[in-house]
Amino acid sequence: THVIACFERCPQKRGKFNLPPDWEGEIIKKLDFLIAANRGRDALRKAIHSIQSSPEDKQLEPGVFNFQVSSLFLKECRDYLVSDRRRREMAHLVTGTITSDQTRVLSKMEKLSYDKQSPAYVSGDLSNTTQKIIKLSEEYGHLVLGIFHSHISKGSISTHPSPTDISCMKRLAELGIHCLGGIFSLDGYVRLFMAQKEFQVGIYGKGVSLFKDEGPHQIYKIED
Repeated sequence: THVIACFERCPQKRGKFNLPPDWEGEIIKKLDFLIAANRGRDALRKAIHSIQSSPEDKQLEPGVFNFQVSSLFLKECRDYLVSDRRRREMAHLVTGTITSDQTRVLSKMEKLSYDKQSPAYVSGDLSNTTQKIIKLSEEYGHLVLGIFHSHISKGSISTHPSPTDISCMKRLAELGIHCLGGIFSLDGYVRLFMAQKEFQVGIYGKGVSLFKDEGPHQIYKIED
C-alpha cells in the first residue's frame, strides 16, 4: 500500500508516470519500514508467547492488568518529558519486568527520535520506534509496557488524552502491545490510562499521591 501510494501521488502524462527524482529512494525507505515492522510483530509474538506459556504465569493470568511504578521513576519521567527548552511535547516508551503474578513493573525509559514535534503534538519516528520495539523483544525479551508523553499545559484537566492518543493506544493493542498510557502536565499531574482494558496501579514510595480516580483513568499528583 505504501509503495502504491508513492505512484498514486505522481501525475500521469501521456500514459506514462511522471515520477519524482527521489522515487526509488522513497520506495526503498517504505519497503525497509514494512519489513522491519513485520519483523517487529514476529518478535513481539515470540516474547508474548514466552511470557504466557510459563506454567506459573498461565494459571495466574488476570482479567485486569496490574502495574507497579516507583514514585522516583515517575518523577524521572516527568522531568524528562517537560525538559524541552522550546516547550514542545516529548514522548518515550517504558519497559520493565513482569513478575510471576504478571504485575508489570515500569522501571526503564526508552527515549525516541521524533518525526514531528510541536507545543501541541509529538509523534515518534516510525522506523526508530519499530527498531526500539524489535530490540527490546529480540535481544532482551522485554515488552513495551507503557507510552508516556507530555502536554504543554497545566492542571489535571490538561492531561486528558486526545483522539490521536486513544487511537494510537488502540493500534498498539491490536498488535498485542497492551501498554499503559501516561500524560504529564507542566505542573506535576499525570494521567494513567489504557485502551479498552481495566487496570490497577500501585505506586511504590512517597511523593506521588492519587488526585482523582475516574474509573478508566487515574490522575496522580507528583510533589517536589
